[in-house]
Amino acid sequence: MEQKFILNLVVSCNKSYIEPMKTMIYSLRQNTSATLVHVYFLNLSLSSQEIASFASFVSEIKDCELTVLPCPSRLFTNLKSWGYFTIDTYARLIVHDLLPPDVKRALWLDADVVVVKNIDQLYLTDMGNAYVAVCPEDNQDSPEKMELRARMKLSDSRVIFYAGTLLYNLARLRDDFPDYGLLRFARDKSDQLVYLDQDVLNAAVGHNVVFVETSLYCYCIGPLVFATITRTKEMNRAAIIHYAGPYKPWSPSFYGRSLKYWKKYALSSQVYKKSFFRKTTLRREKARAAFVISHMAELLHKIGRRSSRYQIKH
Repeated sequence: MEQKFILNLVVSCNKSYIEPMKTMIYSLRQNTSATLVHVYFLNLSLSSQEIASFASFVSEIKDCELTVLPCPSRLFTNLKSWGYFTIDTYARLIVHDLLPPDVKRALWLDADVVVVKNIDQLYLTDMGNAYVAVCPEDNQDSPEKMELRARMKLSDSRVIFYAGTLLYNLARLRDDFPDYGLLRFARDKSDQLVYLDQDVLNAAVGHNVVFVETSLYCYCIGPLVFATITRTKEMNRAAIIHYAGPYKPWSPSFYGRSLKYWKKYALSSQVYKKSFFRKTTLRREKARAAFVISHMAELLHKIGRRSSRYQIKH
């Protein structure tokens, strides 16, 4: 017998991500049997007009409703930000503080995510007494992961996880991190943070999490690698695809087979028109050709270092 449930979705973004956020929410609604998707938008910076436009879009999605929760700017004073890591990224640290106390679990998804298969099993994950259900990052022995553990003073065995997909056990977080406890942690550790909220979550709650399958629920993909062509079977299996990093599928220079997953919902949601993709096709093809040329040159240089027969002369 199918279980009836409400899916609580928590999101936040600045004005640059409003359209991708709409696409993500629409894609999620198409891939859950929840009787209702209740979207909680944590608003740090959007204007009343931008919120009104966003609310109008959500209201048009069947069995989907929106609650906007203002986030006072004073909460985020003296918090580090840099590059494309903006203050908005700290919103995921205050979910348990802002959502109504009767909401016991909630799913956080980043705006640069698209849901392509049913995620009911993810949302109904048994978390027990864990704080969060998370997706472990790939390559746990990489220098980047070892540096994070050293910087945040974590054990060598600590499993590092992504922050793009998070299933919160709100009751547990409220018990152990009341009164904006995770934000206080971020402020106290400010000098040690590089990946901001992700560093905080790994350090503060990473010892008590439930792991879910990354390849299903946070399949991270970047455009400028041949993996976007060769990992088709893995992409086809994923339920949630995360376009991590600075290059996004709505960027004119993004290319690769992973584009089709986001494009499907960008068009069916009517957030983007076909003309948007027609205008960017030439730039995408130019970007692809430029990358293939540079990548092949790099491969030849590597071969050349091993064999003088293939060495490139300038």
